Amino acid sequence: AALADHDRESLSMVKRRHVGTGLAFVSFSSPEEAAHARTALSSPSYTRAYCGRRLAARRAPEPSDVKWENLEVTRRERWRRQLASTGVMLVVASFGTAIISVVCYIQGKNVLNSLTLGDGMRGTILSLLVNLSVMLPVILGNVMLFVSVPLLAEKLERHTTFTGKELAVMLKLVFFQVYNSVFASLAFLFDPSIDLFARPWYTTGGALIANILFGDAIFIQVVLDWVRVGGLFSRLCLAPRAKTQLQMDRLYVDDADIYLAFRVQLAGKFIILALMFGTAIPLLYLLAAFYFWLAGWIDRYNLLRRLSPPPRTDAALTRALCLVVFPLGMALHALMACLFFSSLPAEDAAEANAAAFP
Repeated sequence: AALADHDRESLSMVKRRHVGTGLAFVSFSSPEEAAHARTALSSPSYTRAYCGRRLAARRAPEPSDVKWENLEVTRRERWRRQLASTGVMLVVASFGTAIISVVCYIQGKNVLNSLTLGDGMRGTILSLLVNLSVMLPVILGNVMLFVSVPLLAEKLERHTTFTGKELAVMLKLVFFQVYNSVFASLAFLFDPSIDLFARPWYTTGGALIANILFGDAIFIQVVLDWVRVGGLFSRLCLAPRAKTQLQMDRLYVDDADIYLAFRVQLAGKFIILALMFGTAIPLLYLLAAFYFWLAGWIDRYNLLRRLSPPPRTDAALTRALCLVVFPLGMALHALMACLFFSSLPAEDAAEANAAAFP
């Protein structure tokens, strides 16, 4: 009876009228036939249309790259979803930036040093706990981005390929992390005693940029991407207690998912921030070099020993890094170099005038 019900349901679904997605996947016997078909569709003499639009053809993505459940979403609908997702992320990133800016401003103004925490071992421990508690909102501001961007890409944006999802996650994380870092470092300029990129800014906003990159190179890369506490717990605690070999295998190996997008976005953040502020703070170049040296070993270990093979995708992440992130970093490097080199002589001239005319 259950089988007969299943057959009736399947037959009703076949007879039901469906709205086409406007997409078709065609397999050819040889690459030459596929090339001929693509050439024919590109010919100006070919006028056949579907739903009022001229047919077009391109190389299909790998089957594992296609998100079949999202093919029904039109391009216009995806653009609307992208705008909505970007607006939500702008609000989330602004909230995180406000948290980071307030905390770092308090640290820069040495407000915590005015607290009476006692002397001896007790005072040392309380001081350490207070400084660690101040860093928690900073970590929270970044974790909010790491959680919300992939979630919105999966649930709201409805990408038709895994490559498109990876690319959107990478570009948004690069943009919003740079947005967080830059605006948090510029928050110190609201202090009337700090002129535009004058020497006091280097001990506040400049130190913040260096601390952010150092924290990402150590905490994010080592603790989150290499140690992977969640995967370590599954491997050491859950996998040995699995009931079947298949369940044990799945618990032992971490799912790669958008691992490449996360790694590329962190590299993009280092590229932009190091190039943007490296003229004034050359230490950032050393931090970036250390990050990329360590990243090669961590990625080699994770992809060969810890993670399942990621879905087969095209070179969209690499193209975006080379054609978008690198040129943007170089443009910001040239712009900020002019600002940095013009600010210090102006400050020296102002100090000389103040000394000559007290």
